[in-house]
Amino acid sequence: MAVVKRTVPSGVSSKIMKTSATVSSSSPVTLPTAPSTPSKKLGDYSILFFGDKKIGKTSLAAMFPDALFLMTEPGARALPVYQMPILDWRTFRDALRLLRTAQGSKFKTVVVDTVDLAFKMAEAFACQKMGITHPSEEDWGRGWGAVRDEFTTQMQILLNMGKGVILISHSTEREIKTRSGLKYDRIQPTMSNQARDVVEGMVDIWAYYTYEGQRRVLQIRGDEHITAGHRLQDNFSYNGKEVREIDMGASAKEAYVHLIDCFNNKYVPVVAKEETSSNASPAGVKKVIRKA
Repeated sequence: MAVVKRTVPSGVSSKIMKTSATVSSSSPVTLPTAPSTPSKKLGDYSILFFGDKKIGKTSLAAMFPDALFLMTEPGARALPVYQMPILDWRTFRDALRLLRTAQGSKFKTVVVDTVDLAFKMAEAFACQKMGITHPSEEDWGRGWGAVRDEFTTQMQILLNMGKGVILISHSTEREIKTRSGLKYDRIQPTMSNQARDVVEGMVDIWAYYTYEGQRRVLQIRGDEHITAGHRLQDNFSYNGKEVREIDMGASAKEAYVHLIDCFNNKYVPVVAKEETSSNASPAGVKKVIRKA
């Protein structure tokens, strides 16, 4: 009896063939039977808060329900919150593993403060695995590719836990040069370009926390000078118009209330309040009609 020898097609490794066979033998994949329903809770979404130092980003994140802070820098010592110091990427990965166990089920929100340092830890971890000291030592961008893959994989694990996620970064002003040679300044997170590309491509909301005169404001709609935005179609509006910025008040509690109100389309922007006030008659003043 003739023996037929199976050959691997040209350009396809035996490792890939083995992986494909494993995948095909797993449980069958089913397609959805109904469209998904957007959550009506802000705490279910992923958010990037970036902005001025000491403006209150961490304090605002602490207002979210049942939050666990993965602290890559010591910035929450004055807050009564659950926090876990993250000194390296292995600890970060272990924290994500624990969050997927019964022990981690008590936490509804995970805060990474700051995501800048988390990416640097992922970079150091990837370099150590490759036996190099810097990603540029690998040809053809393989070093940077490995760093991006490692960081992206863990961010995907975090965002797919079914918990709210808050990432915190600082802000910086960078000069942008267009193809035509024009230059302008743009405010964006301090994280590296690679980290920013990954994070902004994943989160639902990325918001800039800053000062406008004496007021603290959270800008949720960006422009050519400020990186900010969100993917939510039915939220953050007033009278059918998109809200660009939210007044954050004088405390973290007030800031959180305004943010929740704006998410639920109940927030009245400061400009609208001023217009309403200027059009109304002063309280207690009656109009006097004089007879000719």
